Amino acid sequence: MGLFSFIGDAGKKLFGTHDDPKPKTPEEAADFAVRIKEAALGLGLPVQHLGIRYAGGTVTIRGEAADQATIEKLILAVGNVSGVQAVDDLLTLAVDTTAETIQDSEFVGPEPASAFHTVVGGETLGKIAAAHYGVASLYTVIFEANTPMLTHPDAIYPGQVLRVPPVTQITHTVASGDTLGKIAKTYLGSAARYTDIFEANRDQLANPDAISVGQKLVIPVRQPGNT
Repeated sequence: MGLFSFIGDAGKKLFGTHDDPKPKTPEEAADFAVRIKEAALGLGLPVQHLGIRYAGGTVTIRGEAADQATIEKLILAVGNVSGVQAVDDLLTLAVDTTAETIQDSEFVGPEPASAFHTVVGGETLGKIAAAHYGVASLYTVIFEANTPMLTHPDAIYPGQVLRVPPVTQITHTVASGDTLGKIAKTYLGSAARYTDIFEANRDQLANPDAISVGQKLVIPVRQPGNT
């Protein structure tokens, strides 16, 4: 839970006009809240008892979400609306009363939160992935993390806020003709970064040329930070 800031005039215009003024009366604010709620529910995300309140540019959002990803998607779905300057997140995780008792040894802790990234002019999902993960090809992870709000990897705009989730270790299975340089070019954007892959696989590589078909190599990936 927390307060998240957004660029108030950058997002989706729910009223379908070029000029999307903020609500000026309590009646307009109530109507605006209803429209935001309808738009959020229209995404089909697993949430119950969704409540939306709008006041002075801030949307307060309540409800029970199925998981951390749903909470983050709802925050962004609401925040990326023209006229919204902040989202006060009061969402909670729904409790599954039908689940069997979890033993202490099985408890893995809460799902890690994503970083939020505000798009600037000229950015692509590939550039954003490279900035956060160091791996441009992981743009697909960011795209999937922002569906159904995003319908296409190119459908982003300046001022939009996207979630950039943490990633687990990724690996590459060496194919015939592969070199560390080629693999680095594919994942890291530059053949010169072959040394990064070599260092990440010191436990199984004696030198950068000592790779073999079928070998699984770790691709070094940074964890995202808020930008």
